[in-house]
Amino acid sequence: MKLNHEERVLFMKTAKARLLIYRNAWKNLMDQQSDNEIELPREIIEKYIMQYENDIKKFCQEIDFFLENLLQNSNENDFHEIIFYKKLRADYLRYFSEVSNKDEFAYCVEVCEESYRITYDLCKEKLSPHDTLTLSLALNYSIFAYFILDDTKKAFDIADNATKEADKSSYKLNNYDDKEYKMIYKDLEENLTIWKIELFDVN
Repeated sequence: MKLNHEERVLFMKTAKARLLIYRNAWKNLMDQQSDNEIELPREIIEKYIMQYENDIKKFCQEIDFFLENLLQNSNENDFHEIIFYKKLRADYLRYFSEVSNKDEFAYCVEVCEESYRITYDLCKEKLSPHDTLTLSLALNYSIFAYFILDDTKKAFDIADNATKEADKSSYKLNNYDDKEYKMIYKDLEENLTIWKIELFDVN
């Protein structure tokens, strides 16, 4: 199976929308679990937390299998297509890591870290720093470093390097990409502000 650009974007948005339903429900239950005033029995909350964790894992595995198939059928000279799929695989490994148990966590994080690193290295080699895919990958990689690896310095360095390289680039965007670029760049800048304060205690 092969997807054109529009189909890839539609697939990405549709999968993310479905995953968001599971993740929002899971996060809401996690908040309730830590709420001492909640009236619902804790065993019921824990039961549904486990159910949503299993739903998220299963969905991530299904998406990963589909992405593997798409990668196998991708054009080996179309690095934008290849990096798009590799980035998504890393993203869904990150989502899986969020709900993994202690026995799964270390391995999931290791595989996810390697996936982001290899894909980002390929991205820096083959795509412009100003490309929206490059910035999107840098944003998600830095989020993974901050929230999953608990490494603020790594997250800051990834985001800081991405914005500085993008600023130096003369790559030209179309109108749609320009809007997306500005949104991603804004997210990177906001995260950098937070992480800079944490790292350097800047007021």
